[in-house]
Amino acid sequence: MRYIDINEISFFQIKIFMVAGHELNYTKTAQTLHVTQPTVSRAMSALEQTTGLQLFIKENGIVRLTPAGKNLHERFNFMMNYMQEAFISSHEIQEGANRKLTVGFHINMDPKIFLLPVIDRMKNVNETMRVKYSMFRYTEEAIRELLNYKTDIGFINLHAKEVLDQYPGIEYCPYICSPLSAYMLRTNPLSCRKSITFDDLRTQKLILPTPRLDQEYLDVIKLHFKKRNIVPLISQYVKTAEEGINNIQQDDEILIVDRFFVYKNLTDHVSVDIEDTESGFLMFWRKDEDSDILLSSFKSIALEYAEHLSK
Repeated sequence: MRYIDINEISFFQIKIFMVAGHELNYTKTAQTLHVTQPTVSRAMSALEQTTGLQLFIKENGIVRLTPAGKNLHERFNFMMNYMQEAFISSHEIQEGANRKLTVGFHINMDPKIFLLPVIDRMKNVNETMRVKYSMFRYTEEAIRELLNYKTDIGFINLHAKEVLDQYPGIEYCPYICSPLSAYMLRTNPLSCRKSITFDDLRTQKLILPTPRLDQEYLDVIKLHFKKRNIVPLISQYVKTAEEGINNIQQDDEILIVDRFFVYKNLTDHVSVDIEDTESGFLMFWRKDEDSDILLSSFKSIALEYAEHLSK
C-alpha cells in the first residue's frame, strides 16, 4: 500500500474519471466534457500515476474499469453526492430553513405506532422541522444507508444488536421492547389465551419471514424452539408481516412477528404474546452526529414516548 497525497489530485481529474468510468469511452468522455480526447487520456494517465492504480483495461477493443477502478469510481460517486447534499443543506441554512431529519425504518414496521407520534411531538418543539422517511428490508441496507449519510437515525429489530456491534461508528440504544406475538384467526383455540408458550406452538403451522430477507430474526425464533427441543412446523415463508397475516387461512396457522409490525387493524385475527421472549426495536445513529442538536432532541423525545408506550 502506498501513501497518496490527495493534494496532487485535481478536481478536474476526478470529474473526467467519473465521466470516463460511466462512458467507458475516452472519445465520448471528451465530447461530454467539451474537451479533447488527448486531454482525457493525459488526465487519466496522470491520475493512475499519482494513485499507483490501474483504473481502466482494454480487451478486444472494449474498455472497462478494473476492480480497483470500479471501487474508486463507486466511492468517488458517493463523495460527489455527499458534496451536493452539503451544498443543498448549506443553502437551506443560509435561507433560514432547518435541516431535514431523515429517519430510516424496516419496511415491516408500522410508523403510525412507533414513529409518527414522535414526529408530532418534535414539530411542537420545532415547527419548521422537515422529516424524510426511508424504508429498508435488510439490516445491512440500514447500516449502509446510515454510514453513507443517507439517513440520520434509524430503527431496526432488537435482534440486529450483534450486527450493529461490528460497526464502531454506530451508536444505539433499546427503543421499544416487548414479547414476540402470535397472530392467528379468532377461531384458533389459542386465541382466547392471554399468552402462550412455545409448547403451545408445537402443533401449529407457522408462518415465518423468508430467510433471504431477515435471516437474523428467523434465527432468533428458531433458537427459541431449539432450546425447548421442538422442531417447528413451518408451513410457509413470507416477505412482509402484512403478507403473512393475509395468508393465515386455517385455525392452526400462526404468524410469529414483533408486536409493532402490523400494518392494519385486525378484525378476523388476534395477537397473543409468546411467553419468555423479547423483541422490539433499537434506535441507532452515527457516533459522529451524537452531539447534533436536532438529532439529540429527536432521541430524547423518542425515548420519552417509548417509555410512555411501555406503561
